[in-house]
Order: sequence, then structure tokens, then C-alpha cells
Amino acid sequence: MWTCSSCGRSFRNTNQRHHCERTTAAAQLKNQPEPILKMYQRILDGVKKMGPFSVSPIKDYIMLKHKSTFLTIKPRKKYLDITFFLAEALEDFPIYKSIPRSKNRVAHGARFENLSDITPGVLRWIKQSYDLTQ
Repeated sequence: MWTCSSCGRSFRNTNQRHHCERTTAAAQLKNQPEPILKMYQRILDGVKKMGPFSVSPIKDYIMLKHKSTFLTIKPRKKYLDITFFLAEALEDFPIYKSIPRSKNRVAHGARFENLSDITPGVLRWIKQSYDLTQ
């Protein structure tokens, strides 16, 4: 693990490219509508059951890390976007994009407008992403 001397964040790779601006999850969630807060909490409650992780918020999103980032959460006024990583591409709802990042990782973007969109299946994908960081 490498720690940036400017912002204090830890990364898997030495001199890993990143943005040093720091904030808090509370600042990211401040003034968000109740449905967004509930969706964020449902995801966080699911992740807490997966094992140890850290929360690393920056200006535009909140990263959840195990040994590396396995989930990013982007709270917006009308929806909540997440990005997670799987070994292969999926096109199931609510996934709206899949981008290969390496031969073993595909980044998936999903958007939620309702608490009911965050299903056990979504939490399984997040768990698979978490497991990829082992």
C-alpha cells in the first residue's frame, strides 16, 4: 500500500493517479432528498455485512475500498449512481454501462431512482466486486 503525502489517502499502487481533494460522506449527503439518503443507507448496510472496508469520499463521489476501490457512490438530487467491478460484462437492469478496465475487470454503472431498485441481486454484484479486491 502507498499513502499520498499530500492527502493521506492509501492506494494499492505507488504514485497512483488520483485527486487529492478531500471531503466527508456527511458533506456529500448534506441536503440530499430523503430517498437518496435511504438508498445510500441500504447499500452501506449491505456492504457492512461483507467485511472490512473504508469510506473515502472526494468531491464528486464516495469510494468504498477494501484492498482497492470496489464501489463508488454518486449521490444526485434525483437519483443515486454507483460503479462496481465484475469479472465479466453484464447488461441487466439497472446497469446502464459496462466498460472493460482490464482483462479481469469490467466497470459497471447502475442508476437508482427508488429504494426498491436496490435489490438483493444488486447487493450480490457489489459483493462480487468486493471479492475481486481480495
